[in-house]
Amino acid sequence: MTLAALLLRQSEGGEPAILWGRQAKPHFGREFERLLNHGILIEQAPATDWDVCADCECGMTDRPIRRVNGLLVAACPFDHKQDETLEPEDIRSFAINTAALVHEIATKSGFEAPSEFLPGAWHVGLTPTKRALFVVVSRAVLLLPGFIAAIRLEHPSAPISVLGPTVEAADRLLFAEAGIHLVPIVDALAKGSSSLALDLACLTPPNAVTARLVIDAARAAVVLDGKTIVLAPQPFELLKLLAERAIARKPAASNRDIEERIWAGQVHKLSREARDVVRELRDALGADRRLVENSRNQGWQLTLAPTEIQIRP
Repeated sequence: MTLAALLLRQSEGGEPAILWGRQAKPHFGREFERLLNHGILIEQAPATDWDVCADCECGMTDRPIRRVNGLLVAACPFDHKQDETLEPEDIRSFAINTAALVHEIATKSGFEAPSEFLPGAWHVGLTPTKRALFVVVSRAVLLLPGFIAAIRLEHPSAPISVLGPTVEAADRLLFAEAGIHLVPIVDALAKGSSSLALDLACLTPPNAVTARLVIDAARAAVVLDGKTIVLAPQPFELLKLLAERAIARKPAASNRDIEERIWAGQVHKLSREARDVVRELRDALGADRRLVENSRNQGWQLTLAPTEIQIRP
């Protein structure tokens, strides 16, 4: 296991995240010293006690560490045959600064400094494929009730990828059902590298198609090609109708279809015509007005493919 993977594994349990010298010893060297110098690892005071014997029934929580004939010994007070001789590196320990660790992951991977939007959760930015990227190191934070809703509120328009700790299949399913690409951070580390840089290809789901048009029904929000479009209620309802028909591969929407959708059963009380709403929608789209076209006078439709449209409930 690389040093980068080891730090992430040790951090999955949450704060305080500790790396013991016995674990760290194989990784001592220039990169380890760099992490110390940058505050990602913070050396603690040497340990003064040690775990009890694996089969011990003494009831003690730990054994004192003593120096005997120049050696460090975790002494058993009842049976000296159970004494354990330690190396100087064994009693060293290093606290893992989670915020600094995430900052290192982001900057080494070409992103700006991340922002912590929830305790223990960071928004890193947009990936090259325009996905909103979040990083969570602790398993407890990732599985907090309402966490999925929180990241949706933080970035409602773009598709989302989350780098996090390894979780059970049932928990992975919750993210998948919400349309969120959850990737274990350890699996996303660049192969063949000892640094904390990411393999950016892992951040996009296989065969993923990025939607050009995203409609958030609950928030009445529209994003087209990454840009927010502000629509009044009637043009928004019209766009949603056309998007639903495009996804379902249904025929174009006639003026009558539009009137029934917008005014429901009160068609006889119309204060404007369907074509007025169409004109207002196309004007709001500006340079993209040709995305709404009249199909041989059969009705109105979007010129986008179903895979280019996403409607969120």
